[in-house]
Amino acid sequence: MKYDAMRWSSQLESACSILQAHSEAEGDQILVALARLAKVALEAGDIYRQVSDDPDTTIHPAFSIAPLKCSLNQTKQTLTPEQLQHSTVIAYLHAAEASIYELALLQPPTLLMRYCDHNLKRIEYLTGLLQTCKACTENFLTFDLSHITAPLMIMFGYSVKLCYCLLTLQMNGWDTAMARLTLDPAVCFERAIQHCENTDAALRLETGEDSIFKQAAETMRATAPQWRVPVGQHDPSLGLESLTPANDFSLMDLPSLEFSEDFWLNIPCNF
Repeated sequence: MKYDAMRWSSQLESACSILQAHSEAEGDQILVALARLAKVALEAGDIYRQVSDDPDTTIHPAFSIAPLKCSLNQTKQTLTPEQLQHSTVIAYLHAAEASIYELALLQPPTLLMRYCDHNLKRIEYLTGLLQTCKACTENFLTFDLSHITAPLMIMFGYSVKLCYCLLTLQMNGWDTAMARLTLDPAVCFERAIQHCENTDAALRLETGEDSIFKQAAETMRATAPQWRVPVGQHDPSLGLESLTPANDFSLMDLPSLEFSEDFWLNIPCNF
């Protein structure tokens, strides 16, 4: 289901500036950081949807990445060290970076645009997406899950899904074997399962009962096999002419990420 996110406006910018200068409650500074990072992510998402939905668009997805990266860097420069170290801000940073680099997964909508495409630059952006996904998953896998927040969990699932796209992307010059060595969704799941089991064991010692993380581990264990990419699926001889007109991975039959919807957000927490 698609929906229109709240548009950025001069009123929102003014509210952020006032809150930044005159914080009234703990967390106000974090709220400002999240709002400004979300603005960049929404701008990238708007471009993704326009390219995906409008075959006549004149927007080249890859050419939009550099300006968006510049915007993100400018936003980061306005944040304090305290803001940048906050776990939810880190998750939003990963979300913004991933949403920007994700544009490289899209094929240009017209044949003329594809002739103007630069594979080396696109590979650079895809590598950036892979590294962002790795950073995001590592952040989750080393985080104290007893203090987990929804953005961190959602970004973990988002990163695994994007990684799966990268490992199944058929593009001349893109090395899926090397990408798998950098980040393997199946390995991520195994580590996440162990992380949840360890957290559940620690909480059980305190409370005497199972926590949400027991079901988390069970659900992920049942889902993990779906995320194993068959070895040799990618043919390195494939060139640009073999690609489909538009690689819209939102339409692919990707494995389900039900665990991020079922056990995490809907079950009462026991911790």
